[in-house]
Amino acid sequence: MRIRISHATTYAYDQPPKGVTQVLRLSPRDHDGQHVITWRIELSEDCLLHQHEDAFGNIIHSFTHQSQPPFRSNLVATFRQRSKSASVSSLPEERSCSQ
Repeated sequence: MRIRISHATTYAYDQPPKGVTQVLRLSPRDHDGQHVITWRIELSEDCLLHQHEDAFGNIIHSFTHQSQPPFRSNLVATFRQRSKSASVSSLPEERSCSQ
């Protein structure tokens, strides 16, 4: 089965900010039930996106945007992913622990 995900987060401000720092935890990982074909993060403002890995091996991104003059009152972070997942019949059976 192929899966397509699109997620957008809009940061809205009463007054245009002079700067913004944000951490994004949107990046998928491959695992037994999913193979990530493509993914990307798009920002509505011109920001430098930094990639990091946390202590658990998760991919995280951060960006800082400071501009003179300040940017408009909204900043949008959009995430798009295409994945191939295992069919339900090929996933391992759920098991419960008995006491």
